[in-house]
Amino acid sequence: MAVAKLSMRDVEMGNVLTLYYFSGSNLSLVARVLGIGRNRANVLVQAGTAWIDAKLEGKMVG
Repeated sequence: MAVAKLSMRDVEMGNVLTLYYFSGSNLSLVARVLGIGRNRANVLVQAGTAWIDAKLEGKMVG
């Protein structure tokens, strides 16, 4: 549910997290599949993971 909400807010971040965590891909593969740089993929994974963590901990509203 949290990933779906994130994907509604930021499609690219949702796609990166889905590929990274649910398909077990590494950052290089995620970047290549989505046509983005590895650094951007890394930032999106970190930011998305923090967003999901905050959402699950109840620290975010909405």
